[in-house]
Amino acid sequence: RSIRQEILPSEAASAQWHSIILDISEYIQNNIADPQLSVDMIAQKEGYSANYIRSMFKTYVGVSISDYIREKRIETACRLLVTSSAPITQVMECSGFSNKSSFFTQFKAQTGFTPNEYRIHHSEEDQ
Repeated sequence: RSIRQEILPSEAASAQWHSIILDISEYIQNNIADPQLSVDMIAQKEGYSANYIRSMFKTYVGVSISDYIREKRIETACRLLVTSSAPITQVMECSGFSNKSSFFTQFKAQTGFTPNEYRIHHSEEDQ
């Protein structure tokens, strides 16, 4: 799914907020590999306070912006694990994680697999 299909704010959302939410989502997608990507960085780019961005994103998207970033990082890692033979450490870095322990913990929590188990399991499905 494209970001534009994924982010569908409630009818009460103004056209301005719809545009801002899409900008934020695209910015996250384009900068997912940056381990410094944060709500503060996004807020500065958009010209709003971090708390306002957090509140509006949660209201209109239904998930916190931090959770959204984490989910997108894990999705990126999953895609790289299945489509490349890159070492796990490289996949971790390309997904925006800078701490191996945190990467493994968050990856397993979201997918139910370690990164290597995920690669093996999904490679077997493709055969």
